[in-house]
Amino acid sequence: MNNIVLIGYRCTGKSTVARILGRLLDMPVIDTDERVQKRVGLSIARMVEERGWEFFRRHEREVIAGIAFQNNSIIATGGGAVEDGDNRRIISDGNTVVWLSAEGSTIAGRMVVDGKSCHERPPLSNALLLEEIEKIMEKRAPLYREIADIEIDANEAGAAGVAAEILDYMRNRRGKECRAIL
Repeated sequence: MNNIVLIGYRCTGKSTVARILGRLLDMPVIDTDERVQKRVGLSIARMVEERGWEFFRRHEREVIAGIAFQNNSIIATGGGAVEDGDNRRIISDGNTVVWLSAEGSTIAGRMVVDGKSCHERPPLSNALLLEEIEKIMEKRAPLYREIADIEIDANEAGAAGVAAEILDYMRNRRGKECRAIL
């Protein structure tokens, strides 16, 4: 099996779902945001504050280029990774790409209650939270759609439910390769 790559906006559950899938499928999990932070030694918020978004995006591109050599892994990408054409090519090349989508209000609600949002996730614009989410989603949705093999609605379902939907999709697509039982 090739990689399963999770894409989508912040707070759609990519990292949590990746960890669940990793356990169920006994596959390693790669979180590109975590790799960038470990590589640079700073949180994303601090990186952006001190060095700017382009600095972060450059390191993100390098980390994603490294996943081209991975196989049989679950990969959670940063929400904006799809804005780079090379990233989209690498992410979609031979991998199963799953877009976790959610409404702006759902994402905003999760960001407000998620303790790390304020510290690790810097604002993407000067707009109010919901306005920013809707503006950025409008820009990114076509890019997510371009490379996604499947879109899963992450509004209502918890992470385990989303993982179950992904496993069902994989079973139907690849037959007996996905043997995990929920």
